[in-house]
Amino acid sequence: MLAAYAMTLSFAKKVEIDFRGYRRRRVGDPNDDNMLDVHIAVSVEEFAAQVDSVFVVMELASLLNSLRTLYGSLGASVDFVSQREHFRLHLAGDGLGHITCSGAICSDAGRNRAQFAFEFDQTELRAAISQLEKVIPTFPDRTDNQTLQATAATPRR
Repeated sequence: MLAAYAMTLSFAKKVEIDFRGYRRRRVGDPNDDNMLDVHIAVSVEEFAAQVDSVFVVMELASLLNSLRTLYGSLGASVDFVSQREHFRLHLAGDGLGHITCSGAICSDAGRNRAQFAFEFDQTELRAAISQLEKVIPTFPDRTDNQTLQATAATPRR
């Protein structure tokens, strides 16, 4: 893991995703260059589970757009599955301002899986959107080869 940034995305303070930084140094591979180390913690009533995982930068913009749609309509739903399937999230609005959140986290080997479900008010969704709006510019898509070439061409001292 590279630099730690301490950025968190939270859903009603029950699902928290800490973005810890890019997984690897930039090498020019669109997949490897855009992997983020994350720590996911779920705490619902007596249930608690956590797992370290990897998200891909490009997944975040899609998640943000879906959350904005849900917030605007209140009757939409959002499905998010991380690339390595360590984390699944489903949010569904009832059209009246109530959001149902369900999902699962699983171990790296996939042998252990924990499912969760809870409800929260639509007003709490705005906080998650705001947090994600801060996370995305902190971890930009690093597939721009011109920037990589310029970095590689810079003499080292």
